[in-house]
Amino acid sequence: MSRVEKEIEFLTEVMKLIVIALIADTGGVAGLFFKINNPVALPLIAIGIWFGITLLISLLLIVSRIQELIRRLE
Repeated sequence: MSRVEKEIEFLTEVMKLIVIALIADTGGVAGLFFKINNPVALPLIAIGIWFGITLLISLLLIVSRIQELIRRLE
Protein backbone atom coordinates (compact mmCIF):
# COMPACT_ATOMS: atom_id res chain seq x y z
CA MET A 1 0.00 0.00 0.00
CA SER A 2 1.50 3.30 -1.04
CA ARG A 3 1.78 6.42 1.06
CA VAL A 4 -0.96 8.13 -0.96
CA GLU A 5 -3.35 5.22 -0.41
CA LYS A 6 -2.65 5.28 3.33
CA GLU A 7 -3.31 9.02 3.43
CA ILE A 8 -6.60 8.55 1.57
CA GLU A 9 -7.60 5.84 4.05
CA PHE A 10 -6.71 8.07 7.01
CA LEU A 11 -8.58 11.08 5.63
CA THR A 12 -11.61 8.91 4.94
CA GLU A 13 -11.71 7.85 8.59
CA VAL A 14 -11.34 11.48 9.72
CA MET A 15 -14.16 12.42 7.35
CA LYS A 16 -16.43 9.80 8.94
CA LEU A 17 -15.72 11.20 12.40
CA ILE A 18 -16.44 14.74 11.25
CA VAL A 19 -19.75 13.64 9.73
CA ILE A 20 -20.74 11.96 13.02
CA ALA A 21 -19.78 15.10 14.97
CA LEU A 22 -21.74 17.27 12.53
CA ILE A 23 -24.84 15.10 12.94
CA ALA A 24 -24.53 15.23 16.74
CA ASP A 25 -24.00 19.01 16.68
CA THR A 26 -27.01 19.55 14.43
CA GLY A 27 -29.16 17.42 16.72
CA GLY A 28 -27.99 19.36 19.77
CA VAL A 29 -28.71 22.72 18.19
CA ALA A 30 -32.12 21.54 17.02
CA GLY A 31 -32.90 20.33 20.54
CA LEU A 32 -31.91 23.68 22.00
CA PHE A 33 -34.42 25.44 19.74
CA PHE A 34 -37.17 23.76 21.79
CA LYS A 35 -35.81 25.53 24.89
CA ILE A 36 -35.37 28.92 23.24
CA ASN A 37 -36.92 30.72 26.25
CA ASN A 38 -34.09 29.52 28.47
CA PRO A 39 -31.43 32.28 28.67
CA VAL A 40 -28.62 29.72 28.47
CA ALA A 41 -29.95 28.30 25.20
CA LEU A 42 -29.13 31.28 22.96
CA PRO A 43 -25.36 31.32 23.56
CA LEU A 44 -25.26 27.53 23.22
CA ILE A 45 -27.16 27.71 19.94
CA ALA A 46 -24.69 30.30 18.64
CA ILE A 47 -21.72 28.15 19.68
CA GLY A 48 -23.33 25.08 18.13
CA ILE A 49 -23.93 26.86 14.83
CA TRP A 50 -20.35 28.16 14.80
CA PHE A 51 -19.04 24.66 15.55
CA GLY A 52 -21.23 23.17 12.81
CA ILE A 53 -19.95 25.66 10.25
CA THR A 54 -16.38 24.89 11.29
CA LEU A 55 -17.01 21.16 10.91
CA LEU A 56 -18.60 21.70 7.50
CA ILE A 57 -15.63 23.73 6.26
CA SER A 58 -13.25 21.07 7.58
CA LEU A 59 -15.26 18.40 5.82
CA LEU A 60 -15.13 20.26 2.51
CA LEU A 61 -11.36 20.72 2.83
CA ILE A 62 -10.85 17.02 3.53
CA VAL A 63 -13.04 16.02 0.57
CA SER A 64 -11.05 18.27 -1.76
CA ARG A 65 -7.79 16.81 -0.41
CA ILE A 66 -9.05 13.26 -0.98
CA GLN A 67 -10.06 14.16 -4.55
CA GLU A 68 -6.59 15.60 -5.15
CA LEU A 69 -4.96 12.41 -3.86
CA ILE A 70 -7.21 10.23 -6.02
CA ARG A 71 -6.23 12.26 -9.08
CA ARG A 72 -2.58 11.74 -8.14
CA LEU A 73 -3.15 7.96 -8.04
CA GLU A 74 -4.58 7.83 -11.56
